[in-house]
Amino acid sequence: MKVFRLSLVSSAVFLCSQLVLAGPNDVFVGASKQNAIFRFRPDGTETTFAVGITPLAMVFDSSGNLFADDGFSIKKLPLTGGVTIFAPNLKSKGLAFDAAGNLFASVAETNAPIVKFAPDGTHTVFVNGLNHAEGLAFDQLGNLYVGYPELNAVLKFAPNGTRTTFASGILHARSLAFDPGGFLFVADVDAGIIYAISPSGVRTTFASGFANLNALTFKGADLFVTDGEFIIKFPGGNFSDLTPVGQIPGGAGQLAIDPPAISNISTRAQVNTGTGVLIAGFILSGTEQKTVLIRALGPSLTPFGVSGALADPVLELHNGSGNLIASNDDWQTAANSSQIPGGLRPGFTAESAILTALHPGSYTAIEAGKNAQPVLG
Repeated sequence: MKVFRLSLVSSAVFLCSQLVLAGPNDVFVGASKQNAIFRFRPDGTETTFAVGITPLAMVFDSSGNLFADDGFSIKKLPLTGGVTIFAPNLKSKGLAFDAAGNLFASVAETNAPIVKFAPDGTHTVFVNGLNHAEGLAFDQLGNLYVGYPELNAVLKFAPNGTRTTFASGILHARSLAFDPGGFLFVADVDAGIIYAISPSGVRTTFASGFANLNALTFKGADLFVTDGEFIIKFPGGNFSDLTPVGQIPGGAGQLAIDPPAISNISTRAQVNTGTGVLIAGFILSGTEQKTVLIRALGPSLTPFGVSGALADPVLELHNGSGNLIASNDDWQTAANSSQIPGGLRPGFTAESAILTALHPGSYTAIEAGKNAQPVLG
């Protein structure tokens, strides 16, 4: 998933753009026979990333740190090298980050919890009373999906912990991942089937006949799968177009892909009354859906010596046809405000923010003062 941040602030004209590279989209694969994690680059180059660890679950954070549970603890492995213990004495077969950067871990025991770890490592119990829960995945609304072999099901937990059964009749949901269109892909390792489940819960078979299905994950629209010794890529999620990525003698296990580039753009300009609003256009390129955070700031500028900062900004987002697709006044009123990463939340309640997933195309963000009437020009 790519994250694009556009911040709109008020006062004299100033434009700044920054690109932070978080990783080159390499594919990381666990290997049980070698007790190692291998790294496959887009050009096919294979290297050994870490030794002495056979991961039961792996996931990257947004900064490019790999988190892996080997049945004894959750370990943190930065791309720059080194290993630290993030959470000791925990056996997890499912790891996933929410949009705020909290790590969730299923516990592979009876009557066990799903544990939520803050970035500093402090933890709380998200839900309890599960038996050997496995793969985890978050949707764009912050709902957590859990592979639950005991009931041959995939469970869904709302952000407040409310539990429902999202899909049943799946023998062993070992690995879960969302595609850019919001479909949940599930690796049923006992049946050798990959299912695609729509947001409304309609299940179809994406591919079958796997001899030893292990894990799956997405890089944009491309689906990656481990089956026996092989790492397979389905470009664009096309089941009829198989592309070999690599082979690991003895078996290819868990999968993780380091995050793509993160773009931060800030625009500062004067906001007046009436039609004198701040308008910022931007284009999302590529073929995959991107998560976008747009912020309209005002009072946060005062500590930086900006006089006359807009006291109560409001924000609108329009698509390339000029249609309003999202708006916000007071960022904490948004239904998904809790998903905004802590370091990117506006500093004042009166400031506005829109966190949403957008397909490639052109968009326009408009900042105005409270009670002004923004006009798309």
